[in-house]
Amino acid sequence: AFIEGLFSGTPTRLKTNGRLLIVMSVWSDLQHFEETAKSNGLLVNLAATRNSEDRERTYNLYEVRVA
Repeated sequence: AFIEGLFSGTPTRLKTNGRLLIVMSVWSDLQHFEETAKSNGLLVNLAATRNSEDRERTYNLYEVRVA
């Protein structure tokens, strides 16, 4: 419900060249994240991937913009 609420209002709140930077863990439902963004008229770009210092967790940094 959080992702749906976040993305549903984003196209009207972001400036023309605005963007959201969102960190998601790789064990998250990334398919749902990306599909929800796209269904709300947003483009999703994987900007970076990083591991935790102990290398047990991996995180993705996404840039989200209005399509």
